[in-house]
Amino acid sequence: MSPEKTEALFKSFPGLYAGYNLPPTQTLMCFGFECDDGWFDLLWRLSKNLSEEHVVAVQVKEKYGTLRFYIGVGSDTAFDIVDTAEAESACICEKCGDAGEMRTRGIWLKVLCEGCNNIWQKY
Repeated sequence: MSPEKTEALFKSFPGLYAGYNLPPTQTLMCFGFECDDGWFDLLWRLSKNLSEEHVVAVQVKEKYGTLRFYIGVGSDTAFDIVDTAEAESACICEKCGDAGEMRTRGIWLKVLCEGCNNIWQKY
């Protein structure tokens, strides 16, 4: 994710992303959001919902084409919020945020819209 969008999430939800300045031996949030900008709105909504649950994010990334959002401990509600957002990511283009679907290129998986997929396939 772009530095500007990363900073916006870190500053807007300091409790959720409290460990972003800690070393990787304590949290993987020091690597920021390991996904593209298209999921920014999804992450904003997820962060807003989770900030009310008083949890701390440990890692946020794309894996097997969809969002993975790891928290240390939390209530069943917090984990349900995360599960819902991860499922939503399967329909949102990771690059631009438009409606997308799972695409493949060799062994790689990515949720992309048609336009972003056409560009990705050219790499």
